[in-house]
Amino acid sequence: MTSTTDSQSQRLNLPAQNVRPDQSAISAAASDVFRGALRVETWWALAWEEFSRRYRRASLGIAWAVISFVIFVLAIMFFRAAVAQGGISDRASYVIFGFLFFQLLSPMVLDASTVFANAANWLKGALVPMSLFVFKSLSLNLIVFTFNAVGACLVLIVFGYRPTSQAWIFLPAFLLTLVNAGWVYFLLGPLLAKYRDVAQLLSAIMRMAIFITPILWVPQKGTLLGLVALINPLTHFIDIMRAPLIDAPFPWISWFIVGGLTIGGWIVALMTFAMTRKKIIFWVI
Repeated sequence: MTSTTDSQSQRLNLPAQNVRPDQSAISAAASDVFRGALRVETWWALAWEEFSRRYRRASLGIAWAVISFVIFVLAIMFFRAAVAQGGISDRASYVIFGFLFFQLLSPMVLDASTVFANAANWLKGALVPMSLFVFKSLSLNLIVFTFNAVGACLVLIVFGYRPTSQAWIFLPAFLLTLVNAGWVYFLLGPLLAKYRDVAQLLSAIMRMAIFITPILWVPQKGTLLGLVALINPLTHFIDIMRAPLIDAPFPWISWFIVGGLTIGGWIVALMTFAMTRKKIIFWVI
């Protein structure tokens, strides 16, 4: 099987993967992740270059990253106030933080589905760890989130928000969310590099996700929306980050679910990446 793969690589003029014959598939995949993580300067520079390119010809430059978030979050707050027949300041911090964290999670899921397909030219032309492009995409989304957070802070100040005494819990919750984003990339990236139609389906689902995620509404136990929120993974990631910032009760259930997803997700993702790593280059050409 290995000789067949090598001969295909030679015919297609593709770089062979830098994996020693005595390495198991899982250890090789773990090594790829480790080597990619160490190239901080490379993936951070690539991420910043792509972010800057989005606003290069705009007169206000990257300031639009903040302005666009402020405009959109104000729009959804007015929409919520009109639909709920309440004041625009009702549950302002709940809506703002919910939308901020949704805007972190949703792009990560979508980018995970195309992370290797988008890096096809790099993978064909340079012998680098595949995981480098995962870290590049993660850091790009982290940059965007930082600017969105600035916009969120501006709106929160206008509505008189004050940090809570348990706000520090947001930090471990945020880091745990980023850890989970990693396995989402290593699971969806290889699979959807092969099954492109599923990536389109996922894109359609994520467009609807904002309506079935507790951002504009509050889930109630014993209701249909409460059940929808419970089985929606996005709910729990948003909950562990938002709850300490709005002085809500500690979300024990969400923490347990996120903890389980962290362990199970990384096991499945690492196995998937290990089994598909040598095949990805053929799926993206």
